[in-house]
Amino acid sequence: MLVIYDVDPAEVIPYLWALPSSPQMKRAQWEAFCDRRGLLAFAAERDGTLTGLAVAESHPRALHILNLEGDADACRLLLARLVKLAGERDVSARCPVARGELQEMLQEWGFEQSGQDTFQGRPSFLYHWRNQEGG
Repeated sequence: MLVIYDVDPAEVIPYLWALPSSPQMKRAQWEAFCDRRGLLAFAAERDGTLTGLAVAESHPRALHILNLEGDADACRLLLARLVKLAGERDVSARCPVARGELQEMLQEWGFEQSGQDTFQGRPSFLYHWRNQEGG
């Protein structure tokens, strides 16, 4: 069974974003960084094995999915959790160009491609989902 749970973004971000460890960046500083940015993180686990991770930036008007990583089932459940968390807010998502199956998933959910850039050294498409219920 696949389980989705909250994880501490201060634990996940340095690993997921491959940030160099620095003796100057103490745990409290990572926590403050995550709080300032409104960062949230979720993990997907199947039978004790990590199968996916998501990092999002939460703002009053929108939720920005920065990372959606893992296998298709994990990404689908992580995306569902994030869209539900967004509530009436709009949602944007970054999707690596190389992840065609993830692009298809976002489009199936109603996300529209709105641009392209590079994020964390990977060419990425930008997607946007406007919550029609939110006004």
